[in-house]
Amino acid sequence: MHANIKNNEIIDFNSKYLNEDITRVETTQAMYELYKEDKRAVMFQNGEVVANPEYSNILAEEEKSQQIENLKQQLRELDLKSIRAIRANETEYLNTYEAQVLELRAQLTELGVEDDNGGL
Repeated sequence: MHANIKNNEIIDFNSKYLNEDITRVETTQAMYELYKEDKRAVMFQNGEVVANPEYSNILAEEEKSQQIENLKQQLRELDLKSIRAIRANETEYLNTYEAQVLELRAQLTELGVEDDNGGL
């Protein structure tokens, strides 16, 4: 199994390039499987294809970003519900919505997002 390297980046596995800019490096099936799953899971380092030590951090950061976006979307939806309740003079719902907003903002704070009082 070979990885093809150009400018210290893995460009693919097992293709045969006839290009002096491409370096072929022997690697394992395991590295290839990781690469197939997600190209960011492996990297070229010190002349070898190795597992990316930052990969779990990359995935965690993506998950955190998705959580933040989901919480912000929920806040936007609650804002719309609050506006509708005010327009319909159904203010009994406002306390419920505000409690939900406070909980969502607390979750955002736990994720390291500054509370900007809803300025999403």
